[in-house]
Parts: sequence; structure tokens; C-alpha cells
Amino acid sequence: MASVDAQVGEVMGVTLFLLFVVLPIAEIYVMVLVAAQIGWSLTLLALLGLSLLGVLVLKGTARAAREIVASPQSMSAAGLPATGGRAADAGFRFLAGVLLVIPGFITGFVGLLLLLPPVRALARAMAGNAMMRRYPSMQTTILRLRVMTDRDGVIQGEVIDPRHADPDPSAGDDTPPALR
Repeated sequence: MASVDAQVGEVMGVTLFLLFVVLPIAEIYVMVLVAAQIGWSLTLLALLGLSLLGVLVLKGTARAAREIVASPQSMSAAGLPATGGRAADAGFRFLAGVLLVIPGFITGFVGLLLLLPPVRALARAMAGNAMMRRYPSMQTTILRLRVMTDRDGVIQGEVIDPRHADPDPSAGDDTPPALR
């Protein structure tokens, strides 16, 4: 168990180093390169435009998330979003908005890419595969939910009331006692 914790700590340390040290240095470097080509005023205007686009994307994402939660047909009987794709798309649009708001051309470029539906579909598939590898028990739960619900979100089943079960198990009924 200690080795797993050490690996997680090492990965987290590398991730934080990349996020808070390498990325800002790379963003400044790209900003200087862009400014050398188009000038500082246009560079700052472009960064401001990307940030404003990010704010608009975040506003639209908040509205879409409210619609997903408020719409009764968007929720399954288990209380989970019936269309995980819509919820995941909203999550990736939110991430795109956050990346656009952060001043920088690298994060802005990644944010713009995430606004494209084919890129979001690829990101959704990659995130789903990563989650299935990381949490194998989740796959079983998702498969059970898919089997239990039909297209209308109705769970097919039979109610078994133990108070009305046959008291004599040898009365010719071969149903296991746990299901009576």
C-alpha cells in the first residue's frame, strides 16, 4: 500500500510541477513570440478576447448544466444523468471555458480545441477509458444500470413482498427462499 501511495504522490508532484512551473514559463515564452510577430498591443487584445470568449462559454455551460439537471427526462430512475454524454460534454465545455479565461495562448488553444464536438467526443472516450482502468468496479455498476433501464429510463422488475411469501417452502414452489 505504501508503494501505491508513493507512486500517487510522485505523479501528483510531477503534475503540480508541470502545471505551476512549466506551463507558466511556456505561456510567457509563447506570449513573447506572438508579441514579437504582431506587437504587444495586439497580443494583449488577443489574450483579452480569449478570456472574454471563456466567460461566454462558462455562462453557456452553466445554463446547459441547469437544463440537464432541471429536465426530468434527462435523469434516470437511479438519479444519474440519463445521457452521460450530455453531462460529460457540459463538463468539457466548462473546462474549455476555464482554459480560455486563463491568460495564455497554450491554454487558449486547448480551450478552443475542446469547443469542437469531435475533440470533446475523443476527450470523453479517453476520460471514460481512464476511469474504467482506474476504477474497475465502476464498469460493473455502469453495465448494471444500462441493463436495468430501457430507452425511456424505466427499470423493468418485479416487486417481491416477503410478508406475502408462502410460509411452507416445500409446497412445490422451487423459488429460492431468499426470493420469496
